[in-house]
Amino acid sequence: MTIDKKKKILSEVPIPARPEILVQVTNAFKESEPNLHSIAQMVGKDVGLSAAILQVVNSPFFGLSTKISSIQQAMALLGVKKILMLVRSVSVRNVSKNASKLTDFWDTANEIANICVETASLIKLRDRDDVFSLGLFHACGIPIMMEYFSDYADFYASAYTSERPLIELETERYEVNHAQISGLLCRNWFLPSDVIVAVENYHRPFSILLNRFPEHQSKLTMIAILKASIGINYQLNKMHRNNISVGTDWARDYKDVLGFLGISETDFVSFEDFLLDKFNQ
Repeated sequence: MTIDKKKKILSEVPIPARPEILVQVTNAFKESEPNLHSIAQMVGKDVGLSAAILQVVNSPFFGLSTKISSIQQAMALLGVKKILMLVRSVSVRNVSKNASKLTDFWDTANEIANICVETASLIKLRDRDDVFSLGLFHACGIPIMMEYFSDYADFYASAYTSERPLIELETERYEVNHAQISGLLCRNWFLPSDVIVAVENYHRPFSILLNRFPEHQSKLTMIAILKASIGINYQLNKMHRNNISVGTDWARDYKDVLGFLGISETDFVSFEDFLLDKFNQ
């Protein structure tokens, strides 16, 4: 396939527009003094969105001692940025035309997003909200590829029998991959630049990325967190749940990633065991 053909595909794939509620909340968040009451009213008008956010907020992941029954309560406890994160997470799932057929896919994306937050906590990263979006959006190009390529659903199902990384198989078959398309959606939805760069590059060898982004520690940190989180999720599925799971490049990258994050292999194994127990519960 020629470069022009590849560009044509990337220009034709059906990237969903940002939902209006996400546009409104994002704009309100950008104000010097965001109006919490106004934002809560915006979100509260969308019954489905509000219900989904409250379901997430009341999940064990947030560990709140009391049940939250309104967006106003959630806003007061979590703050604007976390609410924006949750609006993004619910929105990206809702815009998928194949959402009802991809429950397991979105559950896995949500789990990887939660593991990203735990990993960020392990390395004491101060701002952890963006890493949740990173984990959730890193594979959002898959439903889009499923819509654009008529045979992608069957291809995606068969990829689970391979030990090779999904992106490698996609590139061979379609000349484009879900990381590229996920990046397009992230750019169109105005996600933070570190998230966009990580989504577009997480599949590349970390040793190469260390040279590509030598002055961008925040971008490398996001990529390292995502790589480690996908690796943990892979182990969770493959070794502890007896599920077939798409192969990853973690075996290639783990030494470079752990070295960059300053985590010893022994500490990482202990951390992985802790997360496996937590998420299995």
